[in-house]
Amino acid sequence: MDVRRLQRDGLLKDNTAYSWYWKDASGTVMAAIDVRALRGGVQFDYRLNDEHEVSECVQTTTTACNYGGERIWFVCPCCDRRCAIVYLSRQVACRTCQKFRYPSQSEDETDATWREQRILEEKLGGSGYWKKPKGMHQVTFNRMHSRIIALESKRVQLLGASYRHLFGDNKF
Repeated sequence: MDVRRLQRDGLLKDNTAYSWYWKDASGTVMAAIDVRALRGGVQFDYRLNDEHEVSECVQTTTTACNYGGERIWFVCPCCDRRCAIVYLSRQVACRTCQKFRYPSQSEDETDATWREQRILEEKLGGSGYWKKPKGMHQVTFNRMHSRIIALESKRVQLLGASYRHLFGDNKF
């Protein structure tokens, strides 16, 4: 649940109650949540897997914005930190407390080099043969091209280290 969206849609006014339903292709309700905005918090009532019922009130707080107004936040029930999004699972909590990770936080060094190279290649018009895109400075193109070569070199070193770890220093 994103408190910014709830605020933008006017769903955080006192005693505002609403329900959300998720349906499959045939129209059968797969999941539902009841939400009630209270003074200083939001009440969530939902059921997980037809067995675990959750009813949790998440407090809200505000901070002043630099140019006037205020920004609303959820207060994570687990760690008491401000967060814009709480995740609904067996408990309502922030991303950190739920131990959710972004894919980049779970990848190894080799995967990180592949991801960075794909991003650079997209900026240069795709994989394989690269030519400087129109409007790009030559210095920028050279820097990106050099970085791709460095990433490929790093992957070769990582692959060599993996083979040495698996097979020792035996020569093939």
